[in-house]
Amino acid sequence: MKEMSIKNYAIRPSVCDYKFLWGILFIHSEAIPKEITMPFYDCLQVSAVILVLSPSVLGSAQLGSQRTCCGLGCFPRDRNTGCCGERPYHRFEEVCCEDGRVLKRQQGSACCGFSTFDPAWQTCCNAQIVNITGVSCCKGELYSRHSASCCAGVVSEKLSGLISQCCGSEPYNPRYQVCCGGKLWDQQPGLRCCGQALYNITSELCIHHLSKVIKKETPHALLCGDRQYDNETHFCCEDLNVYTRTVRCCGNASTPYRTYNPLNASCCNGVIHEEVPELEGKSCSNLKMCGSNQYNSLSSVCLHGKIVPVAYVEECGGALNKFDSRESLCCGGQLYLKLDDMACCGQAWFNTTQHQCLGELVRKRGSDARLSMCGRNAHFDPISQRCCINSEHKGEPYGPGQTCCNGTVHETTGTALNGGRCCNGKGYNPETDFCCSGQTHELSEWQRLGEGSYLQNDGGLICCNHTLHRVSAGERECQGGIPYNPALETVCAGLVHRTTHEHCCGQHTYRPDTEVCCRGRRQPWPRHHSQAECCGAWAYDPLDPETRCCGDTLHRVPRGAASLRCCGSLLVDTDTHSCCASETQQVSFRRAPGLACCGHTPYNTSRESCCAHRLSRGRQPRGAAPGECVLMQLEDMSQSAVCNATVLVGQVTGMTIRGSRIVYRLTRVIEVLASHSGALQIWEKLAAVQLDHCGCPPLALDRSYAFCLTGQLQEQPALSAGDSVYIAPLLSPSALHSLAQRRARCKP
Repeated sequence: MKEMSIKNYAIRPSVCDYKFLWGILFIHSEAIPKEITMPFYDCLQVSAVILVLSPSVLGSAQLGSQRTCCGLGCFPRDRNTGCCGERPYHRFEEVCCEDGRVLKRQQGSACCGFSTFDPAWQTCCNAQIVNITGVSCCKGELYSRHSASCCAGVVSEKLSGLISQCCGSEPYNPRYQVCCGGKLWDQQPGLRCCGQALYNITSELCIHHLSKVIKKETPHALLCGDRQYDNETHFCCEDLNVYTRTVRCCGNASTPYRTYNPLNASCCNGVIHEEVPELEGKSCSNLKMCGSNQYNSLSSVCLHGKIVPVAYVEECGGALNKFDSRESLCCGGQLYLKLDDMACCGQAWFNTTQHQCLGELVRKRGSDARLSMCGRNAHFDPISQRCCINSEHKGEPYGPGQTCCNGTVHETTGTALNGGRCCNGKGYNPETDFCCSGQTHELSEWQRLGEGSYLQNDGGLICCNHTLHRVSAGERECQGGIPYNPALETVCAGLVHRTTHEHCCGQHTYRPDTEVCCRGRRQPWPRHHSQAECCGAWAYDPLDPETRCCGDTLHRVPRGAASLRCCGSLLVDTDTHSCCASETQQVSFRRAPGLACCGHTPYNTSRESCCAHRLSRGRQPRGAAPGECVLMQLEDMSQSAVCNATVLVGQVTGMTIRGSRIVYRLTRVIEVLASHSGALQIWEKLAAVQLDHCGCPPLALDRSYAFCLTGQLQEQPALSAGDSVYIAPLLSPSALHSLAQRRARCKP
């Protein structure tokens, strides 16, 4: 493509009367005649125009015309407009999709097919939007990985997707089964897959490319291709031929393999070297190539295609940077040519005829000034100067009143040593100026609003987050990089609203007296209820017996359904399902004889045992187990568990194992009383909670937990036979308040 100057065309100030109708026109800012104003590029009508403008020209053009350019198009600047790829869009009314499409905003800020949705309370599945979160999509079908799995586009409720793998379209637990070529088998010690079958690795071999199982001819038999051999007496060469262990094979992809006797020969890069016995230390592993020359790596090194004796090889700045000390000199990790009259002084390379070395500082002969190396070519006084090094590693010393920007020293009057700053590659004094949109401005003509934000004294311009804007609607404050008028506007998550009487809820505004904000979603207060809480993005009344919040999902509960319990975001029936939980995950599974929980993992009690949330093969004998000891999220804990227990809150600061018991030391202990006020009683001394070591979950040090203990509370609360304890990590400051509210709802 030909690069042309505008001056080659008779463009008059009335440039909009002129049309370019050919190909691509490259325009450099230097080529634009002075009589052509910046709106000139709006008038060009060509199939493709590329404007190559300097940042300063482009910035002034956008500021002067109040226009923003996306790709090849420009549009009037607005605080709620932005670029979506090369297209402009209005962020208040439209959504920019990841693929560059612009959709009309219906709700939320994400794209689903040809619609938009809010991921805080909606899910996109196969271009369809559903008002639920915490679920996954399986070929257009919604499911929860806590209770089901998706294999080959088929949803199965046999196993949770958190603990299963797929064998074709069938989920399986890899602890108890193995998938061989799409066929499931029970796990057995010593058995491996061979195609779709299992084979015994002790007595059989598998020819994998044939999926064929054969009997071992000897106990040490291995395969060489399709043939068996005894690994004790023979070996398999890379060409898949079997040889006795008295010889070795040598070859590569371009050289046929041959055998040799290591007593009188060696192999190097596929070549056999006669009369170089491997047993004499001159083996192939020591013979290497440096270009076309061979050398012994025990005595030499290949450096940049040249063989150098080990005695002259040194390191400079690390083992990967080696050099020949006969030719080079290393000063502080930097290599220099070894020249007469040049030497190292610490990290500096200096001329011994002009300077002298004192410790690690260079002093000019006949002078008291101590100098350090500055780049490859200069020196500086580290007490009164600094060093400015450019991309070619050439240095220039500078002092007070100067600033180094991109390897160039600039005069910045009044700055202390290292006190200047850079703006678009030029130095300035931050005590008198500031940088905005790549240009410096005098502070005396502006008011400082915050870090990187300033308002011009006459109110004509405002700088927000180092970007300059022209004031058009009384903008006097900044939120991030957005200017706004605090008397008339509110900024919510980057969007400007013409209101000052409402609060922010995500990108929108809301009225707290009539609406509730949950996860950036505004909604009316629940009808006929005096209080509201958030369940994910949904508002609900915690006293409503027909609603239950599980994780971030709100469920409708039938009246009298006493067996329903939360398991993560699921609501499960404890008559038919169990919930295995750890601090980070919850897994639901259908009850079956012999199945129990080890943390969030269901396991077979006849094949494994669990201790402190850790599984081990085989059954381990245990004494009499205490009552139930369960770790769960606070919102998963039933109201009866909260009410029919002594509730302690404390921070775990230590632990000790005493036989079958584990003792946790707690500080900042609070007892949450069951009263209408949700009163708290602070314990003045440390508490120690004794739990069953194997039956109870391990707790993390320095984390706060709520303990709901049944049984008699003593000086040291302990879990005895028949007692139960429910433990919940307190993951947020509001968790204690929520717990106190639940205790306040307990009936006396």
